[in-house]
Amino acid sequence: GKIASGNPSVAWVNHFQHKDKHLMYLGGETVSAAYSKDFKKWTKAKTGVSGEKLWGAVNTAAGILLLVDRSKSVPNGTNLRIEGFLFRHDNPSEVAWSGESMLFEEHFEGTAMPFGAVSLGEEIRLYWLDQNTELHTVKIPQPFHSPMQVGISALTKAHHVNPVLSPKPHHWESVATFNPAALYDGEKVHLLYRAIGSNNMSSVGYATSEDGLTFDERLNYPIYHARTPSEGVETLPWQ
Repeated sequence: GKIASGNPSVAWVNHFQHKDKHLMYLGGETVSAAYSKDFKKWTKAKTGVSGEKLWGAVNTAAGILLLVDRSKSVPNGTNLRIEGFLFRHDNPSEVAWSGESMLFEEHFEGTAMPFGAVSLGEEIRLYWLDQNTELHTVKIPQPFHSPMQVGISALTKAHHVNPVLSPKPHHWESVATFNPAALYDGEKVHLLYRAIGSNNMSSVGYATSEDGLTFDERLNYPIYHARTPSEGVETLPWQ
């Protein structure tokens, strides 16, 4: 196929080739990945991601991070909003990760036209032009630069052992266990999680795992529970 010369939104992927082919992403109702060996003939594949306007694409250790512009014009300027989608190196049209929130949000007093992005070590630089064609830039953290982040981010399917943590008969976590936060110290995964008990109060539990899937150590008491009247301390059965 051919790439229309007037395509309003193109994101090139520098320093990367897929099966000896150059790669770029095309904005549209559905974003397409486009491949070419000679920059003349192109093969396109739909990604399933919607995005009329693309801010740019950067090659990271975990995959190709596509930055999609979700900005909105408001009476006093532009609410800059950028959403990220990570595509697989071995299949650049397949999403390996997408965040639950924007990678970047900030109000800008003026119009903003995306002008690209570059990856610089642990930072990503975003560029845009205002209504006077003046160039602006801001830096955001590079979300995929460590091996542990690569391992977690590349998971695209739920593991067969799910759920890895379930409620237990303890009164403080008998109803639900969710909202986990994990820290890897190089040897173990330390997990803090929210638990709800039979009194509908929330507490924080703690568990550890060697592989991040099997939690062989799990405390039978919460490491944090309500301690003040504003937290509902008077409703706790053990007070």
